[in-house]
Amino acid sequence: MSDGIENDTAYLLMQKWKGAWIEGNEGSVAEISHKLDKPSQKGHLKILHAFITRENIISHFKALGVPQDCDFLAIDIDGNDFWIWKELYH
Repeated sequence: MSDGIENDTAYLLMQKWKGAWIEGNEGSVAEISHKLDKPSQKGHLKILHAFITRENIISHFKALGVPQDCDFLAIDIDGNDFWIWKELYH
């Protein structure tokens, strides 16, 4: 888990934003859930343990309630970012 992303997420949550975090690493999911427990418990942050692919990104977003026209989206999937963006905004 990147400290920069965690800090960005924590900051946005403190500003009353709501969001979703999809993480493929089970250990990172546990760490995120622990560190951001209060926003998660209040429903401000939804956390999903899953690997993202071009084929499943839409269904994961729907399951998390991510609006099609969101205000902020960060994708960091180690080289597969382009394909995810293409699937979301084709």
